[in-house]
Amino acid sequence: MNRRALSLLALALSFACAASALASNKVNPQPASGPQASSAAEPAASPASSGAGEVHAQGGQAAQPQGTQPGQPVQNPTASAPPAERPLTPMQAEIKQVLEDEKTAVAELETRFTQTTDQAAALEIQKKIQETKLGTELKVLGIQAGFARAEGRTAVAEQLEAAIREMTTPKAPGQPVERPVPQAAPKSGNQ
Repeated sequence: MNRRALSLLALALSFACAASALASNKVNPQPASGPQASSAAEPAASPASSGAGEVHAQGGQAAQPQGTQPGQPVQNPTASAPPAERPLTPMQAEIKQVLEDEKTAVAELETRFTQTTDQAAALEIQKKIQETKLGTELKVLGIQAGFARAEGRTAVAEQLEAAIREMTTPKAPGQPVERPVPQAAPKSGNQ
């Protein structure tokens, strides 16, 4: 593959990984800024706040919330709360569905694989798993290209479509493959 195809493939794989993380809800949709991102050394005190969680700084000492003993760890009640889920965009929803379909199909094939004793049948199942995963990757790229084109990002859509063509167009036998030119080893020794 040439460098452009490899970079397109890397781009596609990064999109697929991001979509997979979204599908498994491992992505924290909350921004890095906000109350959880503030430093514990800089407690925020609001003059309008009152109650047990109010923060007071006295005489150059570290601020301690009211109702807690000095030396006790201060717990942030919002730190243990699960992140709020954002609704998926239409593109993310389509990708998530494709990934879930792949997961189901691969699980069925793997079950068949573990139950077979025939080596030829096992090989066919492995090929089907590979085809399923490749098909999923092509579908994800197609979804991304379609949304990019619909949003007016034609350059991105063309790159994704080029990656699809590169993955689906077989190379002719005997076609030269781009390889890096070997560098001459530096001569060592005294001159």
